[in-house]
Amino acid sequence: MPNQPEPVFPPEIEEIIFSLCLQSNLRESGNLILVARRVYQWLRPRLYELLMFNTIWPHGPHQRPKFKIDVLKVHGRYVRHILFWSAKFNQNLETHLAWCPNLVNLAIWNEADYSSALVNQLLSLHITHLSFDITAFHGGVWKNSMPETSFKSVTHLDLIGSEIALKANQIKKYFPSVTHIAFNGDEGLSAVDVLDCWKGQLEVLI
Repeated sequence: MPNQPEPVFPPEIEEIIFSLCLQSNLRESGNLILVARRVYQWLRPRLYELLMFNTIWPHGPHQRPKFKIDVLKVHGRYVRHILFWSAKFNQNLETHLAWCPNLVNLAIWNEADYSSALVNQLLSLHITHLSFDITAFHGGVWKNSMPETSFKSVTHLDLIGSEIALKANQIKKYFPSVTHIAFNGDEGLSAVDVLDCWKGQLEVLI
């Protein structure tokens, strides 16, 4: 109100209100962050927590705003979950990921070039959930003479691609801590071999 410059609600209540507004309609997030600087500070970590760079965008009130890749340079420290699913992002993935030091959930659904720079960048992150083409990754690792590569922090692994050319024990060398695995049974990997390889360590197999 004009004669009351301070917020009517306590700041912690106001933050909850705006956070709920953001969750209920992501398309209007641009308007919300313009309300006041304090609101922008509250919503920024939530707004950039999950980013999707793809050519197929969902519709409806929960559609995430469309961002250009440069947003990672400024707000990458807030990103926890990210999806790359567009040929536009086949190059310089290692640079894009370097802007996201707090990333834990990564999906690479485009045809990435797994250079030594990209593999080293992946290893430097504390990723727990990974979805990617392990055959393409394996090819890049051996092409760049990096056979000792191991992701000890990954517990959830989703294997995509038209074919999985690796055996279960080869995959386990890359991902020794996995407890959850998902893959298409028609891609060449045997579910029985996966169960035998991880034994009691595996909690979920899809």
